[in-house]
Amino acid sequence: VGYHGKEWIKPCLDSLVESFEQPEHVCLVDNSGNEGAIPETLDGCRYTLLKTDQPLGFAEANNFALEELDAPERYICFLNQDTLSRPGWIQRCAELLDENPEIGAVTPMLFAFGWELMNPNFYACMKANPELLELVDAGQELKPYYEVPNIPAAAMVIRSSVLAKVGPFDPVFGSYFEDFDLCCRVRQAGYQVGVCTTAEVAHYDSITDAHINNARNRRRQMLILRNKSIMDLREAGTARFVPLCRQFVSVFPRQLFRRLLGRPGAKSLRAIIKAYAGLLALSWRLLSAKRDHSISQSFFQRFGERFAARFASEDKPTTESSEIPST
Repeated sequence: VGYHGKEWIKPCLDSLVESFEQPEHVCLVDNSGNEGAIPETLDGCRYTLLKTDQPLGFAEANNFALEELDAPERYICFLNQDTLSRPGWIQRCAELLDENPEIGAVTPMLFAFGWELMNPNFYACMKANPELLELVDAGQELKPYYEVPNIPAAAMVIRSSVLAKVGPFDPVFGSYFEDFDLCCRVRQAGYQVGVCTTAEVAHYDSITDAHINNARNRRRQMLILRNKSIMDLREAGTARFVPLCRQFVSVFPRQLFRRLLGRPGAKSLRAIIKAYAGLLALSWRLLSAKRDHSISQSFFQRFGERFAARFASEDKPTTESSEIPST
């Protein structure tokens, strides 16, 4: 998905095509602000260019592409525009999935630009597997695969059959935490999620909290705060009244105090207020786990029926369920 990606799209595509060990199908979504950066053609692969009518969140833009593509491939890769690819990484991920039908989705090793340090968001995901974290920190040899609960969609390879079963990204998130929600549904469907250590990608994470007055960064901060709260509520299970109240009487004031005290990493005041205003606007849905599940389930079911009709899978899930999982 290209969004204000003039600085990123060309090096991303150049390194991606150079990384292919066999011809792949690349779909680029022009999602606003990319004037002069979107190529009309792309050598070395099959290329599809899509354009959204208006800017969409990361979840909706990827879902838009999934809906527009013709017969999907066996595997689908979600890839951020601010990434650089190392040779063969998609093939390594596909081979791992080929050999391990119990794995539903994987990510490569994600580095920061420069390839010396791990990407911080990816590093946080690795902490869920102490063995992986210890070996990476010590610079020791790794096994080809390690299971973790969540992986970032900055570079994620997932089975098309799994997407048909569990649904795509939940549009309620827009951007941020939509990948963790998807991973949760993949695990609930009986598949593993993990890291393919023989594959490598660099991810820049270009917007930082240092530009706290930047409008795009304030929106990013707002979405992170709001969507983290949505994830917390969903993880609370069916009894959500107390956790929702806690968000407003405890977490919200704590975020405000951190900002007013100038604590490192504190979000901007406007981002905090907009985040909890957005959470309040969604409270009619989130307060009832049954209602929240029903709305998501309906969307996933409609997607799954359309998607499965275009994709014939030989993959066998490890658990049988007629209902699409939803957090």
